Amino acid sequence: MPTPVCADELRKVYDAVMALMTGERAVSVGFGERQVTYTQTQLKDLQQLYRVFYRECGSGSGLPDIAATVERGPPAEFRF
Repeated sequence: MPTPVCADELRKVYDAVMALMTGERAVSVGFGERQVTYTQTQLKDLQQLYRVFYRECGSGSGLPDIAATVERGPPAEFRF
């Protein structure tokens, strides 16, 4: 069995996080011979797993660091 590449595993976890964040009820992530199913209630656990993989190999992957906070400006106003 070939050794999994960290960037490939990171992509799998990222896709699973995005699926749960966009309304999917459950997603399965496989690592080697092990398969784990995450539900909406376990989203924080899956995000934590993503952060672990991101620290190991995320800098060159092109995927975002989901631990980084997003700063937003003031709300948009509409005037006539």
